Amino acid sequence: MTVVRGCRRRLQACGGGRGGWRAGGGGASRRRGDWSVRRAIGIDLGTTNSAVAVTKDGETFVVPGPDKTKVTRSVVSYKEDGGVAVGESARDLDLITSASTFSSVKRLMGRRVCELDSRMYALLPYYIMGDSDSSDFAAVNCPSRGCVLKPEQVSSEILRSLKSSAEEYLGEEVRDAVVSVPAYFGEQEREATREAAAGAGLHVLRMINEPAAAAVAYGIGKENEEFLLVFDLGGGTFDVSVLQIGDDVFEVLKSSGNNFLGGDDFDACVLDWMLEGTDEETLREISRSPLAMHELKEAAEAAKIALSTDDRAEVDVSLDGTVRIRKTITLEVFEDLTLRLIDEMDRTLREVLYGVETAEGDVVNEDDLEVVLVGGATQMKCIAKLIVERVGKEPKKGLVNPDEAVAVGAGLTAAALKGMIPREDIILLDESPSAEDLDLLGRKLEAIVDTFTDKGKKSSEKGWFSF
Repeated sequence: MTVVRGCRRRLQACGGGRGGWRAGGGGASRRRGDWSVRRAIGIDLGTTNSAVAVTKDGETFVVPGPDKTKVTRSVVSYKEDGGVAVGESARDLDLITSASTFSSVKRLMGRRVCELDSRMYALLPYYIMGDSDSSDFAAVNCPSRGCVLKPEQVSSEILRSLKSSAEEYLGEEVRDAVVSVPAYFGEQEREATREAAAGAGLHVLRMINEPAAAAVAYGIGKENEEFLLVFDLGGGTFDVSVLQIGDDVFEVLKSSGNNFLGGDDFDACVLDWMLEGTDEETLREISRSPLAMHELKEAAEAAKIALSTDDRAEVDVSLDGTVRIRKTITLEVFEDLTLRLIDEMDRTLREVLYGVETAEGDVVNEDDLEVVLVGGATQMKCIAKLIVERVGKEPKKGLVNPDEAVAVGAGLTAAALKGMIPREDIILLDESPSAEDLDLLGRKLEAIVDTFTDKGKKSSEKGWFSF
């Protein structure tokens, strides 16, 4: 049994060492002093965690961020003295400046207030401006600065910090990046991501859907044809995609997702369970205490992580020295608490698996699929159980690093666009929510657009990206 105490626990990146993905030898010629213009990085801007990948000597790998680990907490704190903290240091400041410490802002980017899921107000500790029926874009109040901030401004701080970490590692300035986004991000969210990158001094070469990025990290250099089921569960978003890969061609055959479902929601279920049986007056006192809320959230997340390896975990938290919560949560209880979330993922998975066909009309069966798990939340036991129920096989361990695969795929894409690795035959056929996203800086591009105007059918756009 794992015992989870009421103390701060740091997330450590999976794996160790340099451990990059080899993209192959050769490549464009290198001229002395030319890298500062041609260098580009790949960034996974996540709801809970973010990462940055660089390419050096033909190898693409994730480098340590501001926390000196390969995974950086997507948390920003605006201090009273005018400073800004990012990552674990910002998370620690949540105890002092909770109203000016922002996490999970990716859930707000490009969203109007009236579009927000009502559950978000309970999940996020800071104040979202506007009435729930407002058509204004979401913004947050920052008391330490005495102003209102757009989510894009907060995300810019994360991107700026990752950019700085990459520059420190490479020893030179970086101006260009490929940034990953959830497959179901619409144009508003994608435009917000571009704005956040611009605020960090980055030019977005292109945005790549997260499942496609993971597939690139897995499949680069593989010659044999394979069919992948990419199951991507991050802190705040969920995507499932089926891809056909082989000979450096990556084609998304089908995709679906939920922009309001992620690991944070599982934490919230555990937190609610921890507070069951607490009287109303105590609940009010806890809600007014930043320290108490911080400790509860830490304990809830730690219990979820513990249950990914053990069948039970003990939660022991002392709140402000007056209230003590001591409970034991079993894996069975956890799965009962989160059944609604698991059912939502199951519906999405069944939707994607139904009637998958190749461009030639061949049916793709579950037996044909190799399952790739992406995102730290996929380490929960319920995910493997769900995959077995629907696909009939367990996900293979070690195919990709679930915390790094998206950043590496974005990094490989950036390197291909900049000619830093062989790129002539790398093709990505992906879904895009708008024709604008099919632009690749004037590079060779063929857009294939199938539009169905009959009622009940949706429009779809696919872009054939030849790097």
